[in-house]
Amino acid sequence: MDLRSIYEHNDDIGEASRRMGINYDWLPMGVWDPPTDEQATRFLEVVTGKSQGPFFVFCGDGLNRTGEMSAIYRVAHDGWDVDQALKEMDEAGFNPYFWSLRQYVWTYARKFKPDAVPPQARALSSSEK
Repeated sequence: MDLRSIYEHNDDIGEASRRMGINYDWLPMGVWDPPTDEQATRFLEVVTGKSQGPFFVFCGDGLNRTGEMSAIYRVAHDGWDVDQALKEMDEAGFNPYFWSLRQYVWTYARKFKPDAVPPQARALSSSEK
């Protein structure tokens, strides 16, 4: 699953993957803006599709978009709470400079997996409404 943006992308990896008989899927994402809910849903549909895996997920640096989407996978698929998923993301080298990507992990969990949000964070988000 290639998460490189339209500006970073070339089809070299896709062509090599196809020659080797490996499925290749490109889901262009920018490093400055979080994914849309539709992009997150598509990512999860692809990487949880048993007939298509296993998967190698990558982006330009292999840390930020990859970390963000891996954290979302952990929350959605593995049942992790947000703090646990973010801790793994940070330990893998996620750069806090890309705050909006990190924040989307929280947004995703609040919208689609509210049980993954710690009770104190749930109370905070409901008081903000």
